[in-house]
Amino acid sequence: MDILSSVERGEDVEFKQICDKGHPALELLHPKPVEPLGNIVKEVDAVAHESICVGISRHRAASQRRMLYEYEAIAQGAMFWAYLKLPEALSNEVKPGLEFSIGRGVTRGFGRARITKVERISLEREEERIRECLKSGRAIFYAISSLVSLSPLKNTSLPYPREIELRSLGREFGIEVDGKVTFIEAYGKLGTLHCGWDIKNNAERPSVKSALPGSILIGRVTGGGDMPRALAILGFAGTIEYGREFFVTGVNIITPLRGHPMEGG
Repeated sequence: MDILSSVERGEDVEFKQICDKGHPALELLHPKPVEPLGNIVKEVDAVAHESICVGISRHRAASQRRMLYEYEAIAQGAMFWAYLKLPEALSNEVKPGLEFSIGRGVTRGFGRARITKVERISLEREEERIRECLKSGRAIFYAISSLVSLSPLKNTSLPYPREIELRSLGREFGIEVDGKVTFIEAYGKLGTLHCGWDIKNNAERPSVKSALPGSILIGRVTGGGDMPRALAILGFAGTIEYGREFFVTGVNIITPLRGHPMEGG
């Protein structure tokens, strides 16, 4: 809590990276699947199945060269939640009992899920929490999703956005906002974001370096309009990134840490 307040005031903070005996940390606390319980977090196990397969030629009924690949799938019975953004006209189609597929490998029995509960998100509570976070103009953000920034002009990518313009969210959701969040520091673990398979072109999309979920960003919020509502939406919808001739969705879902369950007690 003291560190959180210091950063919001603009003070420099030194993070302790070694113990009293001089031993450096070998692992980061995040990102791991965890459940916040007051001022502590409980690690949650995600059981997965792995298998290595080979491609079989239809003509020779034998294995094909360069067709060795690995499947990794979450075990049957696992429960998870997700945010879903969709047009109002389709909202009534998403209801308990609906089955859908995630990823590849459905023919092998992988990737099929069934909805058991649906709740509409109310932004009012989030707006009130975020309004309190913006009083100093400087905030600590918690990354719920992977982070990445793509540049269509330079054909490059960065592991986290240096700034997020909120006007595009305002246009999409019909709110008046003219501001941005500029990130000045980031703390987290670097990984690889695999951007999936392009069904239209039947080709694998590129993979890019990404700051993983659980990362912490220190940002400065500037501009006017309904900033609390725009940032509340950002915490559920994230941004759409375009670069290297493809779109990436479901990234940069971030929210102010103060008042969030991951802040701790």
